[in-house]
Amino acid sequence: HLGHLPAAEVEREVADSVDRVRAETGADCVAFAYPYGGPEHRPPAAREAARAAGCRLAVSTDPRVVGPWDDPLLVPRAGLTRASPFACAFQVLEALREGLEAGHGSAAARGPGAARASR
Repeated sequence: HLGHLPAAEVEREVADSVDRVRAETGADCVAFAYPYGGPEHRPPAAREAARAAGCRLAVSTDPRVVGPWDDPLLVPRAGLTRASPFACAFQVLEALREGLEAGHGSAAARGPGAARASR
């Protein structure tokens, strides 16, 4: 949880996460999801770290409606669990992960089902 870390460690965690996405996908990482997303897990240093890492969008789990007034580094998102009506998203994420782990590059760049079809 970022909320329990000193500011310097928050900055390192965010920067390392963004760098890892860039390294593993070969694409720029312009969005960040705060782990767990709630205010208690998102210290002020996390927003600045996301900005410093080059993110133009960062999402939280604040329970509110998004609007044009929102700070792009504090946009609310809906939490998703395997029990959610949108649980199929987990299947997509698993397929993408399998493709990356198998060394097939960015499955997302090849389209839906690419990770499974390439085996």
